[in-house]
Amino acid sequence: MTNFSMSRKDLLKKQFMFFKYLENETVDDIGSRYYHLLLELVKCDVSYTNTEVNETLLNALPPKFEKYSVLIKKNEKLTDMSLADLIGTVHSYKENDMTEVSEKSDDESVEVVLNEEVTTQAFVALIKEELEKQGDFESDIFTESSDSGSGR
Repeated sequence: MTNFSMSRKDLLKKQFMFFKYLENETVDDIGSRYYHLLLELVKCDVSYTNTEVNETLLNALPPKFEKYSVLIKKNEKLTDMSLADLIGTVHSYKENDMTEVSEKSDDESVEVVLNEEVTTQAFVALIKEELEKQGDFESDIFTESSDSGSGR
């Protein structure tokens, strides 16, 4: 390996370790940027467990998502959850929270919940499209799972 490869690998590891949201980024934007970082890590033969991947993303979310992160860490099995499932779960927790607010509020809150569902579907479609382009990438960490008995 060249020094360049090793330094790139080290840089990517540091980016993973210190991954954080950027100002005004949506959850889907954060997830997309994180997904691309993970792809670069895989290209450099660096891998992390599902739990490490998921906890790092949850820790990277903005403070307004802290309660969802805590609830997800407490209530969900991060070892079996794919990245797409995790992002969907974050949206689900937020939507459930917003649905409760919308019942007490006006129709505008319901519109926001519906827009979040469309955004999640678009993000999952983007991930699937990227994986198809990668062809040689066979990890199931980014695919939606219908059952959690995958043995991971």
